[in-house]
Amino acid sequence: MPLSMRLPVYVVVALVVTILWGNWAETERPPKPGLGPRHSIVGIANGTAESPFVQRRLLADSARVLAWLVPSRIWDGITSTIDRVPPISWRLRNSWHWNDTGNWPLLISAMFLIFAAVVGFAFAAERSIVYYLPAVRRPSLVVLLACAFTMGLLGGGDDPNHYYWYPYDLPNACLFAWLLIAMELKKWWQLPLFALAAYSKETSAFLILVQLAYAVGGRDRRWDLLNAAGAALIYAIVQAVILAHYPPMAVGERLFAVERNVRLLEWHLLFSFWKFAIVLSVLFRIAVLWRQLPAGLRNAMVLFPCFLFAAFFGAWIEEFRQYTELWLPTALLLAWVSTYDLTARSQTVSAGRG
Repeated sequence: MPLSMRLPVYVVVALVVTILWGNWAETERPPKPGLGPRHSIVGIANGTAESPFVQRRLLADSARVLAWLVPSRIWDGITSTIDRVPPISWRLRNSWHWNDTGNWPLLISAMFLIFAAVVGFAFAAERSIVYYLPAVRRPSLVVLLACAFTMGLLGGGDDPNHYYWYPYDLPNACLFAWLLIAMELKKWWQLPLFALAAYSKETSAFLILVQLAYAVGGRDRRWDLLNAAGAALIYAIVQAVILAHYPPMAVGERLFAVERNVRLLEWHLLFSFWKFAIVLSVLFRIAVLWRQLPAGLRNAMVLFPCFLFAAFFGAWIEEFRQYTELWLPTALLLAWVSTYDLTARSQTVSAGRG
């Protein structure tokens, strides 16, 4: 299927995802009493958001640059045009809480970048499907599955009055998706892209462990070790610069929910074990097919215990499902396990005909 046909499909899907995300996220909603802004684009950009959210800089700073590059007369025209369309103006001011029009250039720029990241994620999903799922051969099915994976970015937020939808989540999912592709295909642009991921969120450090997993079982150990060392150096420099401007939380504050997480796991084990049974069944299936699992997916599984550790010791354990960085490898693993029998049967038939 040519790009001229795929691109409009992904653009439409990305537009739907971006609008729904913006409507549910309400990033500029006033914070709860006693709390500073956490998921506010404006708060992260101007440095008033709480730590560690304020340290996740890529989206906010990129939006500031984009807003600065566009002439003010164009922003004035955009603002006045929106004000002349009451349904849109009302939605932005009352539902999205974009009350200060002076922040609209920053907010519109940020939403455009989120939209672009979702489009990028769709293409990363398509590339990964073609590479890892040989059972999905028809181009139309590849595009359909890529769209389904892209819509899946909206999952994990749960109750918007309880959990926050963070503005850097979708761009970070795009960066992780392309970095996993770069590591698998040994692309030269891996380290520049990793620098963006390190500036986006501290969880990019987990990708260094994925690179080391390639070095352990891969054929080009020198390449993998050099990229892991380069990524570690980039990460240290980027995080040092960020932390010099935005101090980190105290260690004790980061461990605020460990006891609560233990009790919550106990409760789920007692009353909702069927959820764990489903997960354990999938893990058992993966373990049985471990040797047949593509190396890229095996190495990506390093991310799961890393994020689980981060969720348990640095956040509420149920927010584990909000790590959008894990969505594409999760979707690919489930799709690969689901289609493995079809692939094996097709290979057997082909061998018999040969």
